[in-house]
Amino acid sequence: MTDLLIVESPAKAKTISKYLGPDFTVVASLGHIRDLPQSTLGVSIEEDFEPTYVTVPGKEKTLKELKKAAKDKGTVFLGPDPDREGEAIAWHIAESLGRDKHNFKRVLLHELTPDAVRKAMAEPVDISQSLLESQQTRRILDRLMGYLISPVLWNKLKRGLSAGRVQSVALRLVVERERQIFAFVPQEYWSLEALFRKDGQAFKAQLARKGGKKIELGTGPETEAVVKAVEGRPFTAASVVSSERRRFPPPAFTTSTLQQAAFGRLGLAPARTMRLAQQLYEGVELPEGTSGLITYMRTDSVRVSDQAAQEARSLAAARFGSDHVPAVPNRFKNRKGAQDAHEAIRPAKVSRTPESLPAALPGELRRLYSLIWCRFVGSQMTPAVFLQTRADLECEGYVFRATGQVRKFDGYLAAWGGFGARTGEGGPGAAGESPLASEGSRGSAGAAPDGTEGVSESEDPEGNGGAEGSGGGPGAGGSGEGGSASGEDSSLPELAEGEKLTPEALLPAQHFTQPPPRYNDATLVKELESKGIGRPSTYAATISVLRDKGYAEGPKGQLRPTEMGFMVNDLLVGSFPRLLDVAFTAAMEEDLDQIEEGRAERLSVLRKLYLPLAESLDEAKNSMLNVKTAGVPAEDTACPKCGVRGEMRIRYGKSGFYLSCGACGATCDFTRDGKGVPVPVPEPELDGEVHCDLCGSPMLIKKGRFGPFLACSAYPDCRNTKPILVENGRAQPLPKEEPPELPEGSPRTCPKCGGELTVKRSRKGSWFLGCSNYPKCKETRPFPTGFTCPASGCGGEIIERSSKRGAFHGCSNYPKCRFRFEGEPALDPCPECGFPWRYRSLRRGPDSDLICPNRGCPTYRPSRLKGADPEDGDGRRPADAPAEAAASSGGARPSRAKAGAKPKAAADEGEGAPAKPARAVRAKAGTKAKAAGDEGEGAPAKPARAVRAKAGAKAKAAGDAGGDKPGGAKSGTPKN
Repeated sequence: MTDLLIVESPAKAKTISKYLGPDFTVVASLGHIRDLPQSTLGVSIEEDFEPTYVTVPGKEKTLKELKKAAKDKGTVFLGPDPDREGEAIAWHIAESLGRDKHNFKRVLLHELTPDAVRKAMAEPVDISQSLLESQQTRRILDRLMGYLISPVLWNKLKRGLSAGRVQSVALRLVVERERQIFAFVPQEYWSLEALFRKDGQAFKAQLARKGGKKIELGTGPETEAVVKAVEGRPFTAASVVSSERRRFPPPAFTTSTLQQAAFGRLGLAPARTMRLAQQLYEGVELPEGTSGLITYMRTDSVRVSDQAAQEARSLAAARFGSDHVPAVPNRFKNRKGAQDAHEAIRPAKVSRTPESLPAALPGELRRLYSLIWCRFVGSQMTPAVFLQTRADLECEGYVFRATGQVRKFDGYLAAWGGFGARTGEGGPGAAGESPLASEGSRGSAGAAPDGTEGVSESEDPEGNGGAEGSGGGPGAGGSGEGGSASGEDSSLPELAEGEKLTPEALLPAQHFTQPPPRYNDATLVKELESKGIGRPSTYAATISVLRDKGYAEGPKGQLRPTEMGFMVNDLLVGSFPRLLDVAFTAAMEEDLDQIEEGRAERLSVLRKLYLPLAESLDEAKNSMLNVKTAGVPAEDTACPKCGVRGEMRIRYGKSGFYLSCGACGATCDFTRDGKGVPVPVPEPELDGEVHCDLCGSPMLIKKGRFGPFLACSAYPDCRNTKPILVENGRAQPLPKEEPPELPEGSPRTCPKCGGELTVKRSRKGSWFLGCSNYPKCKETRPFPTGFTCPASGCGGEIIERSSKRGAFHGCSNYPKCRFRFEGEPALDPCPECGFPWRYRSLRRGPDSDLICPNRGCPTYRPSRLKGADPEDGDGRRPADAPAEAAASSGGARPSRAKAGAKPKAAADEGEGAPAKPARAVRAKAGTKAKAAGDEGEGAPAKPARAVRAKAGAKAKAAGDAGGDKPGGAKSGTPKN
């Protein structure tokens, strides 16, 4: 009789089944199979917060398959991920399959290698009740916050908004930082440097002291006085001091430090980092077979096993020399409050070096693994040693300081190669260049093994570019007292005390203090962890929700609050000040940890949150400002029409936020100036008079949800509209765009009413066919191109379609065939293989070469970012494909193609938003209804009548910020 092992993802099941052989059947649960109900609160507050669990919608088939697989099996091993969420999944599986029907054992798979898997299977444990209690408490807390507070926001501001226990506090940090920037007043300060040259080597010294006291120059005249005092006079080397400084290696990665380093060094968002780390953990294809490359990636511990540390030491000694390995293994202290449930993130086999990975491994996976490998190996090596020289040059009582340093011994930096240090020599070993060298070269400063701070570079230890803390002030940017900022290797010429030097030039410079920088993905993770808010496994999902809900935006990972973000934060902080208090949220996390450790009771922790929530909830329903009707005062803004100040209010309507004057009733759009004050945006003016093409009446500028447009003044008798282009306050109608011609043989008659099918353009940029009898007949079809799909055996036609990313071309046989590309097809046969058509990639520009889509062509280039592969049918990275597939499901109906289109469903867009009414959403076949919890989800779901999903619809269920797994993935970390 064989045994059964149930894990979470098919990828993990595939990997493990190869290790265990025919004696085991390995199946996947695809994440949670039970959760709180979507349509109701699911928590009985009167019965001591007792939860009600139901099968996750769409998981009925999975549960049936699990029961079938468990039938007649000896022992059912439960192998979800080894964390709180995995413990809950294991418990729900056991409850669903029947505890009295099977012998259940829990296995903890910390790494997916043959030896580790066999050892875990040989040492099963029972399901941890403390971990389970902690997860259930977290889930209930998030449900209470999301389902009870979010409807208040819906009534006062907008449907579909959400509030979450951790998400809302993270938003508060982002908003408060932005307001610090608004309130910041720059202060002038000056610096003064002297440029010297000796033995052909130039160096600079910066003014530091006068008369033994630190000097700060606040104005130009002060600086000019110092220049006049020392100009043309010799400087004396008052002191020259050289000393050795050590830079200690940082410990192996935790979840949060990995997210920070991957963002700073590789440019990966935390959510992307966790998805890639999940793939590395679950297993990738290697020459010797599928194997996991790293240990479990959700951890807050810097501890590593003795065996792993010894393996790293042995490899470092062999590659870099025995002098690069300390006499005893390095040990690092965990931060206060760390769970220490798992080891730090490290390679499963340190002998699997980055350069030994197969060439076919995608670049992002390779670079992330290289980052983890370098960090872990370096953590068990000796400190880097630098010779630091400091010279004080004195003139007329003024002391100028010059500093320099030279690396004497590379120590742990040898493992980082060109990636870890500006002057890296070679790669991760003498063998060659580091796979990370091309990604940049920022040093990695960190704590010494005994917990003391080592010498750090000017950058943030995780490569975040110093994006945290306040802006620079007088003397900022220096090294020591007024010392000039120096690179890793910036030597000084040999100087002797008493030596005379005359500067070649004096270099005064004016500066202004800078406001604190905005948070980015990495620095917000760092701030949340330092304040004890949430848990590292939830940070990626938290940040994703802030962006997805439209609360924050910004380029290059910056988090700048939107107008919606400001408003939601102000409403929540005003009505629920205690729940959004940073200290209260951090204390709640400590309570959850104490439940896990068996030192606190679930009921007391739930009451601790619910009591202030209940006290504030009723008051908030009555006292929270209604932004849609009353509006928020904009006291410093004058009405652009009547000029009255103090009567303008910010309101929210179907087209977004706008200003409304209480004196004259005028309305207008607005922006915010550098101080955060709303500034009215003047209405655009037409260049000349424009007449309607249909009736000849003058056309007027109107504003819709997608911006300004021209509408006939004879409305409603004439409904003609035109798009306009607005530049510098002036508007002009866009010239009429000629639609493309339909290929020969394309349908031209509406199959429903017999009307003519005309070519139209959707708001997302794609052409489509629509009935000329609209709105009486709403028949639409995708625009045919006449080109045949190149995928082998497909026979479909290439059609133009739309997604949330814009227009693209894909196969008409979707989802059976997923061939797609972003570009324009051209009737230009390939000169190499004779394929009848090629396409030009939009990513490469209008003048780029034509690309042959035929996989058998010698010129075929299956670039994930530049073209499409007919075999796997996606022109982007595989991890991005599911989102695109969901967005383009059905493909025929262009999004928002017509006036009066149904509003987009937003009830479940993220965490904390309750359900929409029945008429709000009619989900078609193939649509996915998300349910959510905190930090990544948590939105109260739609009631049963709210979504009438046809056959094949999938409903995702999610859990708390600890990482409820929507449809088989942890929050922010989809499974394969």
